[in-house]
Amino acid sequence: MNTGRFCPVRAAGFALLAGMMAATAGHAAEVWESHLFPTGFQVVARAGEEGTDGPVLKKTTGGDPARAEFTVTGMKEDCEYLLGMAFTAQGKKLPRQSVAFGTGDPVVWQEVLPPVTAAAFDQGKPVPARVLLPVPAGQAELLVACAGENGAVPALGEVALLGRPKPEGAAKKRVLVVTGEDYPGHPWPETSRAFVEVMRADNRLETYVCESPATVGSSLLPAFDAVVVHFKNYAENIPMGAVEGERLRRYAESGRGVVLTHFACGAFQEWPDFVTTAGRVWNPAFRAHDPHGEFTVRVRDAAHPLVQGMKDFQTTDELYTCLDGTTPIHVLCDAVSKVDGKEYPIAFTVDTPGLRVFHCVLGHNGAAYAPAAVGELFRRGTAWACGLAPEK
Repeated sequence: MNTGRFCPVRAAGFALLAGMMAATAGHAAEVWESHLFPTGFQVVARAGEEGTDGPVLKKTTGGDPARAEFTVTGMKEDCEYLLGMAFTAQGKKLPRQSVAFGTGDPVVWQEVLPPVTAAAFDQGKPVPARVLLPVPAGQAELLVACAGENGAVPALGEVALLGRPKPEGAAKKRVLVVTGEDYPGHPWPETSRAFVEVMRADNRLETYVCESPATVGSSLLPAFDAVVVHFKNYAENIPMGAVEGERLRRYAESGRGVVLTHFACGAFQEWPDFVTTAGRVWNPAFRAHDPHGEFTVRVRDAAHPLVQGMKDFQTTDELYTCLDGTTPIHVLCDAVSKVDGKEYPIAFTVDTPGLRVFHCVLGHNGAAYAPAAVGELFRRGTAWACGLAPEK
């Protein structure tokens, strides 16, 4: 805890994103970096651009400054689409805003993103956030509304439609990585990329990244086979609680998978029931972790399919000693603290019938994902959460 058009990103570093958001249309494609979505997707329409022979995304005029509305037309039945919205993080007072999709005649509106601060937070400071929302299959047309709370004008930058032809062959499992805030010592822009790279070694999985923690409360979650909680939100920046947490719990209880990484155990501090989904959560009254350094991760249940065949391994990370809770868990891996000599769980499943929750507290920084065994553990755990037989 301490210490159609797609242009690939041309320079590393999340700090460049603020400039990208304010870029002209010629550079705006860089907003949608390739790690955010699976292979094949590309920008096919943007709000404010005309003259395409494919789908059209158009901002509509209205009398309410607190509501930005868009229409999407011309979507093809043999393609699948994502709506990309970039929150700009501009101004001293960041609005909270929600997103809704409208379909049918008469139009029926459905909230697809609950109210969220119009930014992500990196090193404790607001930065632009990119959100990808799957468009329901079979829609040729879609209405989209972004509404600011209490009359606030929505803080939107790029709004785009990404599409690809429907893939042939067996459908891959969709994994949503939800990130966008963490303790300043945890560089989530770096670790989320590292996590995606680990997942791409299993070609049965496809990863999607949303930089808005409130996405765990989206009504679109059932479009994914597993959700990865890759954030620790702070109430003063991104307040969340029972509304989003209960939706995540219902998602888990529906039989879909949930994966938690590193300080995700500290998410939802305002909602005590998070422990029933996470299995164990951060207790600020406990000693946080051993000094960052090398330690041995021990495989404790070699018969479990999730870790079957894996051996003990060395890693350099934070050995968490801060987990609390009485929810039944099944410990797969543990480690012995060099400070107090006690054993602490490193990776476990939640031992509640019907749940497929994998929780691993490794992942302090990007380098923490580099050891082959760490990548394998996260990859196998995510595949297991998706209902697949884990592979190396």
